[in-house]
Amino acid sequence: MNATSYGLVSKMMNESTARMEAITDNLANSATPGYRKAVCVQQSFDQILNEKTRPLSCLLDFSQGAIRNTGNATDFALNGNGFFVLEKDGNELYTRNGQFSIGPEGVLISSNGMNVKSSSGNIIIPQNVDPRKLTVNADGTLMADGQSVAQLSIVDFEDPKVLRKVSPTLLQAPEGAKAEPVKDPAVLNMSLEASNSSVFEEMAELIQCSRSFEQAQKSLRQQDDLESKTIVALSQ
Repeated sequence: MNATSYGLVSKMMNESTARMEAITDNLANSATPGYRKAVCVQQSFDQILNEKTRPLSCLLDFSQGAIRNTGNATDFALNGNGFFVLEKDGNELYTRNGQFSIGPEGVLISSNGMNVKSSSGNIIIPQNVDPRKLTVNADGTLMADGQSVAQLSIVDFEDPKVLRKVSPTLLQAPEGAKAEPVKDPAVLNMSLEASNSSVFEEMAELIQCSRSFEQAQKSLRQQDDLESKTIVALSQ
């Protein structure tokens, strides 16, 4: 097989591998609240033959997952656009996973221990407030016994696709991308947004991807066999 043929088949196998990794990640997080699945744009064989074709791109799908009731007062969901803001070591990260709890000194924290932010800093639930009685207004204002406790910071980006995934549910903004407060958020508590990854859809994608990978391997073996026969014929 010449170098061009090897390169094309290798490219097909590399793309299938990258696509399979994304699908595996989607499957693993199909039950993770707020997870955003990765969607890889599969190229046709004719596109792959074009040496100017860009590498396979896998983008995050920001379509909303189903919202389910949990009965837990510190679980929150966003019905519509936007992200919760988290902070750790001075860095802001963004998430759709509103599975929060009250940590030491009454600070509202995420499931991975990061501080949940309001527009003015950390959210601290007073010690005299029963967490089970927390409610939330649509704008993110936390209420207890009719009194405002704090307000969740809900932000969005002009193009959320610029966000970079740093963990299954945590996103980081690149330099220059500005987070803007959502004007009319729709925040729910005692609720969580489910992953937008479907096990059935991902399994179908996995089967198709496996077939593409097997086809690439078969092409590689056929080219090797042809080259071997050619070498034998020329040597006789």
